[in-house]
Amino acid sequence: MAIVCHLKPCQSPVPSWLAKGDSTVCNRCKNYKSRSRSQLTNPASDPFADTVLDYAYNLAASGAIVVPDFIHGYNNSRSLIRQLLQRELGPAPKFALGKKNDDDIDKAVAQALARFLKTTRREHRKVSAPLAPAGANLRLIAKTLGFSAVEEAVLQFAVSAVREDMQELLDPIPCVGPRAPAIRIAAATGLDSEAVCAALDRKGPLVMSGLIMLKDHGDLDDRVRSDRRLEGIVLAPNLDAASFVDRFLPAAPSSSLVVEDFAHLKTELAMARNLLGAALEARRPGVNVLVHGPTGTGKSELARLLSGELGVPLMVAGREDSAGESPTAQERLRSLLLGNKLLAQSRMLLLFDEFEDLFHQNPFANHSTEDDDDGPKARTMSKQWFNLLLETNPVPTLWISNRVQGMDPAFLRRFAFVIEVGNFTTGQRRRAWTKHLGGDSGLPEADVDLLAQRFELSPAHIGAAVSAARLVSGGSLDRGTLETILKPAERILHGRRGAPPVFRADGYLPELVNTDADLLAVERRVQEWRPGDGAGVSLCLYGPPGTGKSEFVRYLAHTAGRPLEVRRASDILSMWVGGTEQNIASAFESALRDEALLLFDEADSFLQDRGGAHRSWEVTAVNEFLQQLEVFPGVVACTTNLFDKLDQASLRRFVFKIEFKFLRPEQSLLAFRRTLADLGYTGEVSAAVEIELTRIPNLAPGDFAAVKRRLTGRGKPASCETLLAELQAEVRVKSSSKGKIGF
Repeated sequence: MAIVCHLKPCQSPVPSWLAKGDSTVCNRCKNYKSRSRSQLTNPASDPFADTVLDYAYNLAASGAIVVPDFIHGYNNSRSLIRQLLQRELGPAPKFALGKKNDDDIDKAVAQALARFLKTTRREHRKVSAPLAPAGANLRLIAKTLGFSAVEEAVLQFAVSAVREDMQELLDPIPCVGPRAPAIRIAAATGLDSEAVCAALDRKGPLVMSGLIMLKDHGDLDDRVRSDRRLEGIVLAPNLDAASFVDRFLPAAPSSSLVVEDFAHLKTELAMARNLLGAALEARRPGVNVLVHGPTGTGKSELARLLSGELGVPLMVAGREDSAGESPTAQERLRSLLLGNKLLAQSRMLLLFDEFEDLFHQNPFANHSTEDDDDGPKARTMSKQWFNLLLETNPVPTLWISNRVQGMDPAFLRRFAFVIEVGNFTTGQRRRAWTKHLGGDSGLPEADVDLLAQRFELSPAHIGAAVSAARLVSGGSLDRGTLETILKPAERILHGRRGAPPVFRADGYLPELVNTDADLLAVERRVQEWRPGDGAGVSLCLYGPPGTGKSEFVRYLAHTAGRPLEVRRASDILSMWVGGTEQNIASAFESALRDEALLLFDEADSFLQDRGGAHRSWEVTAVNEFLQQLEVFPGVVACTTNLFDKLDQASLRRFVFKIEFKFLRPEQSLLAFRRTLADLGYTGEVSAAVEIELTRIPNLAPGDFAAVKRRLTGRGKPASCETLLAELQAEVRVKSSSKGKIGF
């Protein structure tokens, strides 16, 4: 006669092998009530203990775990199948007794599981909710995001699936075909498979929240995976909606800069501010602004400044975890998806930094995927999905990138507005130095000018340098300390390049320029030029080395109060096809944006006569320059020592062609006296020295500068005779090196 369990709602037949003596309470119920949270797992440290055992039972009851075929995969003491049977049959079930080898254990486990499933009639169980805090936190997350009960159950399963024991349970289960994940999750949770399939729709709330990732291939735990950051969140004590949002979307701090710091982008800033403000007011979807430019140019500060101008918070997609590890590109994009879900009805902006990582790592295929053990999957992000994101995102978003090369034009076309942030101009750096130094720094104005010209860094770097200098010097400031602090930062950002030439207005003498041109007329023309005045001003300065061509252009920029953009051969010439042309175009674009005077130093390196060209790029480089020069509305100057080598068509396009010659005798004497004064000599120049000076041929301002550098630091004033001898030696070396090639 069968024994019947008297506990409600069980009242199931109790076979003799399952009953304990004459008890009318089956071991299943007794163990389930008294030992379900037994020594097998510690609920205080594992709130999912019973949840995952219920998943294991439902998968076995549904036939997903084939008995006995798959049992050999679950025969270790930590497997959920073994724990399930121990929970139901007792801590020392009969199948584990007296078995000496794996085959016997496999067979015993299979038989015990088959008998157990038979007694339960393979009816699905309602899955136990995880204990606190996990269960409460999952309910909070689902409520915050407006998930349905089915979507919450799927999220709970995905969070559980990252466990090692769940992966061992799921790995042997086939999961092939587009509907297989939904069918298997429905079997584990006891839900309707069609409802689960709808919850896993790629355009549905659960997947579009970014908390769930889908893949087309792999085991079940690979094809439906939760964001790894959820593992810590669901176990966090006292979780609330605000801390949940902050884990994925921290608020950006206020900008340390003001609008005047981006004076070179005043038009772009005004347009972006108006666009984002209108989008927030109208709740217009699909509004995205791309901010791109080199590292250290203040792109993040600009984004924070825009949010401050609009008076709305700026939420950053992704933040570092508790170990300080930065989020991956995939995690930042999932945070962005979550932000679009959570903030759709709020007056906020989203920020996605390092946008280029999405393309260099190719992290998403068919909307989303995940790295495997060997690194990022070599898949291409779904263009259709990403285009849809840029067209439908409900929260206006700022995207920041250090470079846009290699990005699909289909993506770039979908940005409502694009801001290119170039390097800060000398004038802007000068304002930043004045702002951070304050009025009582004691640093001479000349030193501030030199620092602004010397270090091509952002206002943020300048502010950090001033703070560090005050700290190490006890509050006082000097140029030497600031330069020591700034040099390593500049090397990191710009490489080990030479310092840019610094123009010293107090040391420049335009009287030392020997030319037949009316330099005052040229200076007035440059000073009077204003953006929008029509045709630009172009100059070609040619002559022997050292005659002051480049320095005169710096003088023009100084007197006109305009920044100077200098491009040398190393900045223009590229080893890549089309690279030289791109660099030429970029130089003109940058100068136009910053209203700067553009200088091409040693322009003969890429402006050689096309008639003697041997390579196609030599022709295309000249063509590109001529096309840019023809329409450039600003001020551009080219210097060359090889005037006769320049392309004749390019020469016709210059408004001013000015030859710089060697110094006249009276100019040589003026330069001689000025150099002596700079070296500390206070006496008169004798007539004999003056006569000898006039006999030195082909003297140039550059010769005096070279000799001055050589004599500086000797510890005593230089005499007239010493300076004269050095100049004679300098000219002899210069003359003897003409026409010689080699070392």
